[in-house]
Amino acid sequence: MEIDIECITCFVKQAEKLIHKFVRNKDERIRIMKKILKNSKKFKAHLVPIELSPSIYHELSKLLKVEDLYEEEKNLTNQKALEIKLFIENLLKESGDPFHTGVKLSIIGNIVDYTLEGISEMNLENFIREFEKKQLFYDDVEIFRQEIEKAETLLYLTDNSGEIVFDLVFLEYLQKLYPNLEITIGAKEKPILNDVTLDDLKKLDINQSFTLVSTGSDLPGNQEKSFKKEFLPVYKNADIVISKGQGNFEGLFESSRPIYFALMAKCPYLASFLKAPEKSMIFKKNQ
Repeated sequence: MEIDIECITCFVKQAEKLIHKFVRNKDERIRIMKKILKNSKKFKAHLVPIELSPSIYHELSKLLKVEDLYEEEKNLTNQKALEIKLFIENLLKESGDPFHTGVKLSIIGNIVDYTLEGISEMNLENFIREFEKKQLFYDDVEIFRQEIEKAETLLYLTDNSGEIVFDLVFLEYLQKLYPNLEITIGAKEKPILNDVTLDDLKKLDINQSFTLVSTGSDLPGNQEKSFKKEFLPVYKNADIVISKGQGNFEGLFESSRPIYFALMAKCPYLASFLKAPEKSMIFKKNQ
């Protein structure tokens, strides 16, 4: 999935919001934005969208002297999601098919993204109820159900803060259903946007039977070439890999290994690429 102009303008728009967030002086804002735009010379047409990140977000972090640009937002979305964790758990328990509902709820969590407008005012419970009634546009849940029956290891590649709470509800359900299943949760190495880092994971109350690891990536998604050496065997040897969110889809869709992609088509360009309606829910195996 190579970039188009929408990807560039999307990244620049996020940079604009961050500059406004951290810089009060207009002249300083313009100076910083000029430096960011100057980096656009590095953009190549064959890049995957997440590969724009070093030229924009990494550079912006240096210019603003802020390592975690979304620390406040990550804490807020985690807090809001934790407040309704019991509600999410009850939806799953009361479902006629908790397995399928668990997959769907993990995808619904993908909307808890502070880069979308309105999250601070969003009534999450009403939103979840609304989307829980909808069907998955791509639905490979039955294939996943058959495969996990035989699996010994599951690798779960995380996406955003807030969303991670939905993921944990689903993973805790899977652990009870398959007590011998070894579940590993992979998070980013360093802060990037509102993605979950290994340090973020360690701050949450997570089932001690789960193994927490860093993938080595500091992009807003994972790519095989960005994985650190220690993580590669975990990735290659996992019986099942679930990849959450758009950034991971962008970076891993063409992987030669089987992967289940769980995401919401929030971006018009991604929706077009997937041949799916915007805001549709996707649970799709790449092969």
